[in-house]
Amino acid sequence: MAVTYAELTTQILNYTEVSTDVLSSTMPLASVDSNSGIIITDWYNLKSNNNERVKISVLINSIEIRADGVKVSVFKQIKNANTWSSTKVNPNIIKNLERKIINQAGLLANASN
Repeated sequence: MAVTYAELTTQILNYTEVSTDVLSSTMPLASVDSNSGIIITDWYNLKSNNNERVKISVLINSIEIRADGVKVSVFKQIKNANTWSSTKVNPNIIKNLERKIINQAGLLANASN
């Protein structure tokens, strides 16, 4: 069964909408491009700590709601002596964000059917 352009557009918008909802609930968004499926946040200080910040990007890889349909990247920096240095991010944080986006996109898709 062929998928129509309208169905493709709706599925991409579902992912984009859910991703922006998940991220913008706590972080300011720098860029949202539903055509390319890329969402980027601004740098955001964690827990009012001015010496630690994160930035998140989301890439929507697929129009289908599936485990590999969304790729989240989290960038974390620590400030020492007025210099920002990148540090590792717990991979579970990334997996949890991806799962949350996929799960909510599935709920939205089921509600619209």
